[in-house]
Amino acid sequence: METIYIGIDGGGTRTRVGIAKADRTFLDRREAKSSNIYAVGEERAQHHVRSLLDEALAPYSGALIGGCCFASAGLGRPAEQEVWRTFFDSYFGGRVHTLLISDALALLAGTLPQMAGLCLISGTGSICIGRNRGGSLVRSGGFGTILGDEGSAWWIAKEAIRRSLLARQGRESPTILGEAIRAWLDVAELEATIGWANAKERTKDQIAALAPIVTDAALGGDQVALHIMDEAIAHLTELVEATERRLPPSWPHHLGLGGGVLERDRYIKDRLRKELSRKWTLFEGSDAALKGAIAMAMDDPHLR
Repeated sequence: METIYIGIDGGGTRTRVGIAKADRTFLDRREAKSSNIYAVGEERAQHHVRSLLDEALAPYSGALIGGCCFASAGLGRPAEQEVWRTFFDSYFGGRVHTLLISDALALLAGTLPQMAGLCLISGTGSICIGRNRGGSLVRSGGFGTILGDEGSAWWIAKEAIRRSLLARQGRESPTILGEAIRAWLDVAELEATIGWANAKERTKDQIAALAPIVTDAALGGDQVALHIMDEAIAHLTELVEATERRLPPSWPHHLGLGGGVLERDRYIKDRLRKELSRKWTLFEGSDAALKGAIAMAMDDPHLR
């Protein structure tokens, strides 16, 4: 049986795994729940990855695994890398080297014509990463739930809950968001959202799931929702500008886009693209982060 390569795109909402041949042709791809430890916790994240790998690799028992790449938010930091290094060394019994990279770097690898330029992600979280032709990396954002993720689905939903509560107290303009959120959560009073959002078991992706409510309200003309969405666009534009300022030359003026907000949100998607396209050549593609993880697994210098 020929050599196979494994790419894993570990998002805040879902995890995807791809099995590919040396020519990058996909043999299999599967999907499961989040493997972001900040979204669902370390134990659940690793359980999701383990189960997904078990399913994906079952048809290829005995095949030589040429390399594996796991891309996820937070993997640009040593502490997070150590958590997953231990996991993958245990899973593969030390027989397969697993490259650990940020989801933004995987998207950059899978979207741009070359491994140089910028990549902006807005999904459950948000980050922008830049790489020049010499391999230097610069990142903006990616601080996580407590300290950042502005412009992400989580941030949009969090702001909608917060500003709805402020409106109830007369500290924000009137908005339909509160009633829409209350109905979606099926709670008797808007104030119940305080306990819901702050519950110990509440996951980031569960809060992010409220973001489409804000989109619908903005498209309907709700002023508070419009303010939230326009702020999200401003935050995401700022991430790109901050990365651009700090990335040493030289690199092409290419910008990859990824994440559920940039791919699917009906308010942000077209408006942000119009704003960014004035200065950048934009790139995107289906399965970009997964394809990037596969490409990085094959190009891993540890395998040479």
